[in-house]
Amino acid sequence: MDKLGLALHLADTLLTDGGFSFDQWTEGTPRTGYAVSVNPECNRQYVGRVSPLDVYDYMHTFDSILGEPGKVFGAWRDSETGITHLDVSTVVADSDKALTLAREHGEIAVWDYANGAEIRTDSVSV
Repeated sequence: MDKLGLALHLADTLLTDGGFSFDQWTEGTPRTGYAVSVNPECNRQYVGRVSPLDVYDYMHTFDSILGEPGKVFGAWRDSETGITHLDVSTVVADSDKALTLAREHGEIAVWDYANGAEIRTDSVSV
């Protein structure tokens, strides 16, 4: 799939599922580990709908870092604020390490791939 087609697919997934993770190396979603954003320069926030053009522009802007092993393109809509976040996430195997990294970087949550669930940094103690 070309980048424009991928952007259309990911924007649709974001709209219907509330988020996505995309690994350029595997061309899919990780199945295990925890996604944590540790590259604040890559964080973008949107109020309202994120368009396919927004997704495409993001992919183009951060193409280099998204191509690094262990990095995934992530998007999620914060149900508490209605803000949609696009970011580059690092996949970490250990939940405690992921939560510690998230707190160190001022992140709201990590994503648990195995359980398909958000873990908010303020909801658990490490």
